[in-house]
Amino acid sequence: MKRISALVAVAVLLVSPAFGGWNDQADDREYRVVLNHEEQYSIWFANREAPRGWKDAGFSGSKKECLDYIEEVWTDMRPLSWRKNREWGDWNDMKDERSYRVVVNHEEQYSIWFADRKSPPPWKDAGFTGSKKECLDHIEEVWTDMRPLSWRKHWGENEGR
Repeated sequence: MKRISALVAVAVLLVSPAFGGWNDQADDREYRVVLNHEEQYSIWFANREAPRGWKDAGFSGSKKECLDYIEEVWTDMRPLSWRKNREWGDWNDMKDERSYRVVVNHEEQYSIWFADRKSPPPWKDAGFTGSKKECLDHIEEVWTDMRPLSWRKHWGENEGR
């Protein structure tokens, strides 16, 4: 889970030319941590208004300080709406024998859902079913750009790649 946490926390970061490389240690601009309605974190320029759908999370600093803060506080990567669903049980139990399916939302972000249940809005079936581990492995393979679709469109599909 730690590997997936770090991957998502870093990948949600915008990778446009305006941000430089996400790992650019020479970047001396000030950033702030932002949070969306599903309690998913990212960083944004401190001197700019947060993008639509995101709000200030109350922390600002260098890019590294903000990413370190996210790594510390974002301990459960599941969206808030799914964390509130008590049926999930222990998320880290990879021996869970239930069948799951991969789902995708309007921002082209992936997750898993019970195979025998209708997907909760706004999630839709992505065409893959299997064990929890198989579904998570599939997501790791196909979800190559974790920036939300709206952010990719805002910055241009090919910028920063």
